[in-house]
Amino acid sequence: MAEKDGLQESIRILTKEWPSEDTDFFNVKITAIESYIPPGSQHKDAIKTMESAKLARKYGYSDKGLMYILEAESARKDFLLYDAAVKGGLFTRPLQRGIDRLSKILLEILKQLGKEVSSKDVLKELRRIAEDRLPNAVILEVDDDNSVCWKSKKGITDTPFRHLENRLSKLRKKI
Repeated sequence: MAEKDGLQESIRILTKEWPSEDTDFFNVKITAIESYIPPGSQHKDAIKTMESAKLARKYGYSDKGLMYILEAESARKDFLLYDAAVKGGLFTRPLQRGIDRLSKILLEILKQLGKEVSSKDVLKELRRIAEDRLPNAVILEVDDDNSVCWKSKKGITDTPFRHLENRLSKLRKKI
């Protein structure tokens, strides 16, 4: 029930921001959401964004249409987080991205490298991604206790992820 109340509140806020029955503005918003997704993207969040946007267009400026536009916006944000992580955005502020985002990235890497890889292999791949995407900004380092250090060239260091081997073993079971 609380989830439905939250959705209704989001719809109420959304409708308050928009001129009443302004379908042009509604369509512009949907087009803006769709523009973030690269053509032909097969990522699940990208697909969900496009499907929700299509349904939002279908239902127009109604409660159902507004619900779908909120879903599209949510999926778009998830896709952008994934996309930024793959491009190295995850490595700029890891504490604000959260452990679940890192888990998604690690899971993708494990699937690509094969199930039976060591944490050093995965961390090597993470380092490669970070250095490819942000060569002047961020270095990924691993301490002896398998904790991950995120170090900027300015010397700011965070160590948000401890015991990486345990996390990797849990992720390996999902493959």
